[in-house]
Amino acid sequence: MEATLDYIGQVPPRSLILAAVFLRLVLIAVAEVQDYLAEVPYTDVDYQVFTDAAESIALGLSPYEGRTALLAAEATRYRYTPLLAFLLLPNVWLHKAWGKLLFSGLDVAAACLLQGILQHKRSKRISLSLALWLFNPFCFTISTRGSGESVVVLLIYAVIYFLEVRKNWPLAALCYGIAVHWRIYPIVYALPIALFLLGFGRARDFLQLVGFGCVAAAVLLGLGLACYKLLASATN
Repeated sequence: MEATLDYIGQVPPRSLILAAVFLRLVLIAVAEVQDYLAEVPYTDVDYQVFTDAAESIALGLSPYEGRTALLAAEATRYRYTPLLAFLLLPNVWLHKAWGKLLFSGLDVAAACLLQGILQHKRSKRISLSLALWLFNPFCFTISTRGSGESVVVLLIYAVIYFLEVRKNWPLAALCYGIAVHWRIYPIVYALPIALFLLGFGRARDFLQLVGFGCVAAAVLLGLGLACYKLLASATN
């Protein structure tokens, strides 16, 4: 086991990323075949919900209307930001695998941000850490089955990257506001982010914290209003 870990640690990050992209493309192709032939599909039922919601928008309807059996059922109705449905409109216009390609691409992009964070920390285990992310069955299975969790993961990694590497709290706040809009649970990271921004408790640190909170709140509120307007115009 130790020899295997040492070998993985010597693989260039670029090679790992290319291999991860290839793996995800293969799984997306396999999903198309399995969904067509097998009784038990590879694709997550939520992905069909996303596609139905996108189709509703393409038809000039709200994604929250019970237009299909999945959208009408309490257990599977659309509970997500309308931005997700808009992002998946190419599922309707181009090919239904578009969303899987998007989510898988964001999954790999998150690994690229992780690489940047680890390089900033001068970690000696960059390749090993990337491999644990890119080839984790939970990660590549979730994204290739059509779950949109990689969107939030990328945004959270972006928050860390902009705070730790770029020292750019406005961009970090922008990403954090989008993440909380997308899914409410990233709100749990508010405390560690606040503690990081406070640093040594200087006045400048406190102003950064206040600024971060104001930008994130403005983004969250602005996206909510924008989605309301967007839905109103799309369904008229």
